[in-house]
Amino acid sequence: MATDIKMPKLGMTMTEGTITSWEKKEGDKIEKGETLLWVTTDKVNVEVEAPETGVLLCIKVSSGEKASVGQVIGIIGAEGEEVCSADENCQPDKKEQYDNKLADLREKVRATPAARAMASKQCINIGEIKGTGISGRIMKEDVERYIAEAPCEYADEKAGWTDISLSAAESISAERMTESFSNVPHFYLVMKADTSRMNRMLQTAREKMIKNGSPKATFTDVLIWIMSRVIPKHPRVNAQWLNNGKVRLFNDVNMGIAAATPNGLFVPVIKKTGNKTFEQIVKERAGLVERARNGRLRPDDMAEGTITVSNLGMYGIDMFNGIINAPQSALLAVGSINDGVITMSLSLDHRVIDGAAGAAFLKELKETMEKPEKLLDEYLF
Repeated sequence: MATDIKMPKLGMTMTEGTITSWEKKEGDKIEKGETLLWVTTDKVNVEVEAPETGVLLCIKVSSGEKASVGQVIGIIGAEGEEVCSADENCQPDKKEQYDNKLADLREKVRATPAARAMASKQCINIGEIKGTGISGRIMKEDVERYIAEAPCEYADEKAGWTDISLSAAESISAERMTESFSNVPHFYLVMKADTSRMNRMLQTAREKMIKNGSPKATFTDVLIWIMSRVIPKHPRVNAQWLNNGKVRLFNDVNMGIAAATPNGLFVPVIKKTGNKTFEQIVKERAGLVERARNGRLRPDDMAEGTITVSNLGMYGIDMFNGIINAPQSALLAVGSINDGVITMSLSLDHRVIDGAAGAAFLKELKETMEKPEKLLDEYLF
């Protein structure tokens, strides 16, 4: 008996998700618990397992398309089993009507609605496309592959521009950044700091940690370690605005790390960094960034952040102003190190923290970065 594959609820606030990719195509055999597809929700790419053992009979929602929680996105069943692809609510008493309709469809090109829509939009004769779905059914992915491989016959060479589609993660990021910048009253504080001692600490740590097989420590790791010990003295930078007019102050520092990936910007979170050693921070940061770049972040990897750090120094950027990762109240943006000096820009939510309080935090952070010896850690000294 066929089993519906439904869009799972992968978070308390999730109402819909985007199919990132199907790991199987129609007609493929699959075992229960095997990875069936990946779903993007809230910028997190989540693995979805097969609910039953059988054959993937039908894909109802193609890669790149959205589906509501609980919506049927595919069907698993026995090999050769007929499924009502035209009407997922098909009842036994409608079987004859459905069989007649199916017979008519078989005389025509078999294709999913999404594939037909894309082919029509691109002025492509869908009959020219080879389908990879069950019984040669043309999928949306087949149309995308055809477009990528075929010459661009319908391009207007005089136009001089190209429209591209954003990935699901990029779309969500665009929406969130627009909302944050529109609704949060940003202001910025800029300060320089001498990083000579921090760099010596980093070199010492790298030499010690390599012997233990730990990941390569970065400047961002040292910065997170120092920030996490300064922040508790300035609770307003580790807070969020509540729409009821109150401000929530957090006891723990959960550090978000802005990570650029081929699929867009992600902000994985290291939890309770103030309680972790430098080595623990290095290992967690390396693991999170690797999962982000491979599109394998879990929902919990991006949850509960209280403040964010963004480093573009490796790209040669001297200084920039970041957009706050709402509902957080602060983001520290750092650029490249020039002659031992780094420029920091602190973005703040003016509803939560004023200029004087923000300046006090940035001043102590600078002083601690320049004389970090009092923050002892066996790997740094």
